[in-house]
Amino acid sequence: MSKITGKDYLNVELYYEQESWIRQLPEEYRKRSEMSAFDRAFLCGLIKKYRPRKMVEAGVAAGTTSAVILNCLGSLELETVCYSIDICENYYRDSSRKSGYVVDEVKDRIKNCDKINHKMLLGKSFPERLEEIGGEIDFLILDTMHRLPGELLDFIAAYPFLSEHAIVVLHDIGLNLLNQNDFYMAPKVVFDTVSADKYLMADVDQLHGLPNIGAFRITKATRDNIGDLFSCMTYSWHYLPDLKLMRAYRRIVEQYYEDRFLSYFDRAWILQREMAENTVLKKKLLKKAWNEYEHILFYGAGKVGSIFYYFARENALKIDGVVVSDLSKVNEFEKSIFDDVPMYEWRDRPYNPDECGILITVGARYHDEIFDIVTREGYKVIG
Repeated sequence: MSKITGKDYLNVELYYEQESWIRQLPEEYRKRSEMSAFDRAFLCGLIKKYRPRKMVEAGVAAGTTSAVILNCLGSLELETVCYSIDICENYYRDSSRKSGYVVDEVKDRIKNCDKINHKMLLGKSFPERLEEIGGEIDFLILDTMHRLPGELLDFIAAYPFLSEHAIVVLHDIGLNLLNQNDFYMAPKVVFDTVSADKYLMADVDQLHGLPNIGAFRITKATRDNIGDLFSCMTYSWHYLPDLKLMRAYRRIVEQYYEDRFLSYFDRAWILQREMAENTVLKKKLLKKAWNEYEHILFYGAGKVGSIFYYFARENALKIDGVVVSDLSKVNEFEKSIFDDVPMYEWRDRPYNPDECGILITVGARYHDEIFDIVTREGYKVIG
């Protein structure tokens, strides 16, 4: 029996010339880049190869990547109209700075900056901006929410505005592994689901050579199989876009897609809202139980623990400590998540049963064992 073969991924010549430029920037700006040197070389290699006329960057953050893109365009002397879009007026890591502030502050360092047609568009959603920008986008960079439905809805909205053979770049396709968090799946879902000519190259510094950036070139097969993207709307969503944003996405689907796709969009949206309402109810009950105790301890510092940690921080709920069976088995990544919370071995727990509740934050495999340990000592389990 012959071995199974398949269509291989494409390669692009990595364009590292921008790295000497970025190294000359002040450290404050360099550390704000959310792409690695490989990611930037991959992106700039595609820009050099395809020489876009109309480019859209969705997701700006501090703007260091935006600045690299503009310097690349200037170095190549391309007459590209470039739009950088972010729904946030202010930088999500520092609300005292506006999104994309790095571009303004390094503008005098960008090659041929005065000849580059760049527009920084903040404060409106991606689908709203698409309607303003219009079609024939031949180079799109999606680097937005990373959690579903983020980039999935972004691509569905963007597709009608793309040129026949546009390039689409997806950053953070490996973020779920890098951060050990299953929530960050949206870019990977889009990359793996779309039918297109795909670029994926080994990055020796990441994930055993598996890259955190990929791209694809639109083909006829993309249109023929676009329904697969709508089917992905029934994956579990990790946040619920507000009604205004969903209406903006829906407006594009209604205008540019067949009725059957609009029907699927609507049914999936209703289902996700119902699921979210059920989750909200569960969270309310959990928060109520949480506040019944003087002190709260987590039992478990792994992936489940990190999920509850972020839930607690988002809802201003106290965490007085994390207990584990063996501190020597807690890795550095897990310690970094709980860096503001004291960590103890179970035998050294700081509170008595009458003054704290225990939230079991381990996977199903160990849950019952931990439950028995905790309750045997007279502690009450939350939830």
